[in-house]
Amino acid sequence: MRINVCVLAVCTEALILSTTGCISDNPAPEAQPNSPQAIESTASNQSTQANSFRDAVNQAMEAAKLAQTAKTSEEWTKVAASWQQSINLMKAVPEASPNYETAQKKAVEYQTNLEYAHQNIRTTANSSPSPSVVALPPHRVSETPLGNGKRIQVDTNNPQLTHDECSRLAANYSPTAGQGGQIVIQKPNPDAPWNGKLLPFCVDNLDGKGVFFNDFYFQ
Repeated sequence: MRINVCVLAVCTEALILSTTGCISDNPAPEAQPNSPQAIESTASNQSTQANSFRDAVNQAMEAAKLAQTAKTSEEWTKVAASWQQSINLMKAVPEASPNYETAQKKAVEYQTNLEYAHQNIRTTANSSPSPSVVALPPHRVSETPLGNGKRIQVDTNNPQLTHDECSRLAANYSPTAGQGGQIVIQKPNPDAPWNGKLLPFCVDNLDGKGVFFNDFYFQ
């Protein structure tokens, strides 16, 4: 079922500074206001503040881009993660930054986008199950708290579990894991020295990088 969404445009000016700084591990005498050390320190602080704001803007643009094509709960989870990261970066802009007031306003605006993404996660998760969900291989599930989300451990007894089956299991439980969560899917390796021990076959940290596989455990 296709879901029509309204994507909130992100209109933020990116501040790019080309100044560079140098930080020494050894303590130095207090610099005078107009000394090279003081000028260099000020430039470094301004560059750090600009980078924080610029990173927040870039993350918001990425979230808006993902929202334009998101349809499944897994895709909306990635959208929500991007909005949350942008909000965190906006809130981290220091008061001394010229972008401070803008950053705080954007953090509030993006909260609405984040709630919209969460709403779509719930909507798509409650939709009729697709054939891929029905065809999930037999497994057991356990949950533990992890940050703002949950660590979902999925144990299977099939040593022949494929990459595709592992990815579908991860996609199925990503809404349950939530923002800041993790999904670990295990299968047994009957060969020595593992002797049937369950090992993590694939992992999704829900950071937008997708599922990665620990094939070296099963070679």
